[in-house]
Amino acid sequence: MGIFKKLLSVCAVFIFMALSVTVVLAGELGEDKMGRGVSLREIAESVRDKQKNGVSLDAFKDKKYDGCYGNQLTPDSRIIYDAIVECVEKSKDGVSDLGLEKRTMNFEDGPVDLDIIYLPEKSFDDVEITINPEGLDFVYYAWMAFDYDYPEVFWLDWGKFMVMPGMTGDGRVWVNLYLNEEYDNYYCDGYTSKKEVERDEKVLKTVLTGVHEKVKNMDTYNKLDYFNEYLVRKNEYNRILLEIIAGDLDKLLDGRIWKSVGALIYGNTDWKNPLNPVCEGYSRAFKVLCDYESIECVLVSGDYGGDHMWNYVKIPDKDNNKKDDDGKKGKWYAVDVTSNDPVFNVEPSEEDIIAYMRNYFLIGYKSLTEGVGDDNNIFHVPETEGIFFECIKNLSYPVLESDDYIYDPAPERPDNPDNPTKPIIIGDVDDDGEITMNDAKRLLEIVLSEEVTDRIKAVGNIDKSNNNITAADVSALVQMVLQSEDALSVTE
Repeated sequence: MGIFKKLLSVCAVFIFMALSVTVVLAGELGEDKMGRGVSLREIAESVRDKQKNGVSLDAFKDKKYDGCYGNQLTPDSRIIYDAIVECVEKSKDGVSDLGLEKRTMNFEDGPVDLDIIYLPEKSFDDVEITINPEGLDFVYYAWMAFDYDYPEVFWLDWGKFMVMPGMTGDGRVWVNLYLNEEYDNYYCDGYTSKKEVERDEKVLKTVLTGVHEKVKNMDTYNKLDYFNEYLVRKNEYNRILLEIIAGDLDKLLDGRIWKSVGALIYGNTDWKNPLNPVCEGYSRAFKVLCDYESIECVLVSGDYGGDHMWNYVKIPDKDNNKKDDDGKKGKWYAVDVTSNDPVFNVEPSEEDIIAYMRNYFLIGYKSLTEGVGDDNNIFHVPETEGIFFECIKNLSYPVLESDDYIYDPAPERPDNPDNPTKPIIIGDVDDDGEITMNDAKRLLEIVLSEEVTDRIKAVGNIDKSNNNITAADVSALVQMVLQSEDALSVTE
């Protein structure tokens, strides 16, 4: 475990290298205006200085987690965030501006076509950053929130983007996000074309649908357990990074190891595989799996003997009545898949794998901060002094439960109350011996009328995420009818 601890101290060093974005702007010319520039690193340093001085940041409107990091941004940052989300599809070509409206700007050297994002609440003094390097903080935070909320967008390298703010002749302030002319594209290392991006998107979709088929009838706990074990058994932590730690600085690292595709597509158990994931790859992959199954999950950056990334995930309350501080039903726990897949000096036995695989699985605040297993002197703390992680620590995280999650499986379904000698057929709501759309229609009527009997609880709880009969069970039953070739085989 010693070398594993060491690798965690540098697993995010190269993330920061990907953020050395330069902000370039031209002088104030003609009818249309542009400000002067400053690098994103200087903007980040100004953010860090404000935090050290105890100045309250104005980049966030709400310090309380409510679904995603984008929801915590100020209105101006949210405009940038939403624009990036809308531009995901066209970003696959690696060169298109990430702007929503095309406009021809008239400057001294002639007209220039730009894709821009308007900022109705900003003045040009706000973004003209000759004097104030904090003028583009709001763009920086929008990027980071998007990057943490959308790990399925695996092809972007933010270090290759430029930012240009300005003002039109009629006084509207705008921002343009575009490719740095020093690069051929803004893909992360490992991609060179839209065809390659779409290829891996297709592979990723196949992986997710395959996993879904395995977990679709599981409750939330068992889905999460499957995701954790799937990633642990599929991958080996990137040994090339370990060689760099050991002093072999000539080794090259592929950008995909920090992306979700590193753990979901390219990673394997070959120790020599240069595309095996690092902590970011594991964590982003875990979130992608959770998102696909509509399980609330967030990425968390912080200190674990060095810069590190892991996940917080929500387990719904079984009684469906308790609520957390967000007003939503469920409780939050931590999962650190990277720590569940430690680096061994020899091929691990099955006993070794099992011994570590759930050390950091659905643990509470006490275990997270006091350590478990051999790592009882290393604490997960969601904040560091690094520039990159500074921007994330000020986006609030969900509040963890104090104690670890204890799985309480749903009770066995009762025998058929109406006819004890007749077997229960899950989904056969109308009790005709077949599972058809009529059963889904009848179950919907029952949900709307709230007339749920013991028998309906036995046959209609398709979703299995709780013991109540809800619209989610109706949806699951529809999918069962559509997908099952032999509905009568779906029995207890």
